[in-house]
Amino acid sequence: LIAKKGKRVLFFDKVNNLQISARELWMTRDKATGKSKVKGIGDVRFEFQEKEFEQIRTLMSRKGSQG
Repeated sequence: LIAKKGKRVLFFDKVNNLQISARELWMTRDKATGKSKVKGIGDVRFEFQEKEFEQIRTLMSRKGSQG
């Protein structure tokens, strides 16, 4: 996933309590183990800033209201 210029990709895994914010994210699955791997490219943060968390919260509440 690659963000538009000046933006960031936000990845949130609620089950594993994982937050990643980066310009670019690569996601792969190990064929042997079946485990997923997420790799951030560029300036990577492992905890959202408040405005980023609010974006996720807003998106999740909209998706929840759609059924």
